[in-house]
Amino acid sequence: MDLNKSKSNPTPLLTIIIPIYNGELSIDKCLESIFRNLSYLERIEIILINDGSNDNTLNVINKYSGIKNLYILSQENSGVSISRNRGLANARGKYVWFIDSDDLVISKNIDWLINKLESDDHEWVLFNFLREKQKNAFRFNFEDIKVLKEDEIKDIVRIFIENNDLNSVCTKIFSRKLILKNNIRFTEDMKYGEDRLFNLEYLKKVTKIAVVSRDLYFYNNNQLSATNNFTYEYFQSERIKYNYMKNFAAYFDLNNNQIERVLSKRYVSAFVSNIEYYTLLQKKNFSKKSLKKIIEEIPYDSQLEKLLKINLFDPRKEPYFFILNYLLEKKSYKLISSIWWFKSQIKILRR
Repeated sequence: MDLNKSKSNPTPLLTIIIPIYNGELSIDKCLESIFRNLSYLERIEIILINDGSNDNTLNVINKYSGIKNLYILSQENSGVSISRNRGLANARGKYVWFIDSDDLVISKNIDWLINKLESDDHEWVLFNFLREKQKNAFRFNFEDIKVLKEDEIKDIVRIFIENNDLNSVCTKIFSRKLILKNNIRFTEDMKYGEDRLFNLEYLKKVTKIAVVSRDLYFYNNNQLSATNNFTYEYFQSERIKYNYMKNFAAYFDLNNNQIERVLSKRYVSAFVSNIEYYTLLQKKNFSKKSLKKIIEEIPYDSQLEKLLKINLFDPRKEPYFFILNYLLEKKSYKLISSIWWFKSQIKILRR
C-alpha cells in the first residue's frame, strides 16, 4: 500500500526520497543531519523506503514516524531504482531530492537553498558536495548561485560526459513536474549506473539550470558490495552506459574525437578495473586459469575487442592501464595475475 496523505496538509516545496537497505548503522546520522535545522521542516516532506532490510532498519526509522511530513514505505528487496521510482510516485513536492541513506546533508546551506527555491523557479539545481578522502573532485566556483544561459547548458552537457563527479542524483534537485511530464524514471533492470542515465534523460528536457557553489551534501564513498555475479552485471551496465553516452553526445551534436576517446577509455578502464576487482575477491586463487575463466564469463563484443587493440591509454600518463590493456589484448593472463597478486601484497604491507 502506498501513501494516503491528507489533503489538508499543504503541498511541500521539496520532497526528499531516501531508499534504505540494511541501513541500521547509518540512517540515524542521515536523518539527524536533515533535522539539525528545524527552520525548513515545515516546507519539506521526507519519504523513507525500507527496501526489504533484514537488519534493524525498520525499528530505527519507526522512531521518526511521529514527525510531521515524514512517511515510511516498506517493500520486498527490489533495488534502489524501484525504490526511488516508488518514492517519486508518492511525492508531492514541487522539487525532488534523492538522498542515499549512508550520506549526510549540510543543513545550514539547505535553509539558504530552500529560500532560493521559493523565490525563483528552477528546473534543475546542481550543487557542490564534500566526500571522504576527496581528491580533485569537480567543483562549481560561482558566487553562491548562477543561472545558466541556454548556450551555457551545452557546457554542462560536456562536463557530464567527460567527468564522473556529476554522476550522482544526490547532488541535484529536480523539478517533479518536469519528471512527470516527460515520464523520466530510473531504469529498473540496471544495477549499476542508473543515476547517470536518469540525469542524462533529464538533461535532455531541461532549459533552466541553476548552479550553486555551496556544499549541500556529504558523500560517503562506500565500495560496491561484492556478489558472485558482480562481474557480469557491472560490465553489462558499463556497456549500456557506453552506448547510451555515445547516443547522448550525438543528441547534443557533441560527437568529436575528444569525447569519443573519453568514452572509449572509460569503457575499457571499467572492463580492466572490474576484472581486477573481481579477481582480487578470489583471495586464495590468482591463477591464470581462474582469471581466464572470469574473463570468458564476461560477454565480449566487437567494440571492446576493437578498443583493446587500439590501446587508447598514454604510456607516460596512464602506464598501468596501458600495460593491462596490452596484456589483456594479448591474453597474457598469467602475467596479469602476477601483477595483481603483487599489487595486492603491497596494499597489505601498507596497512
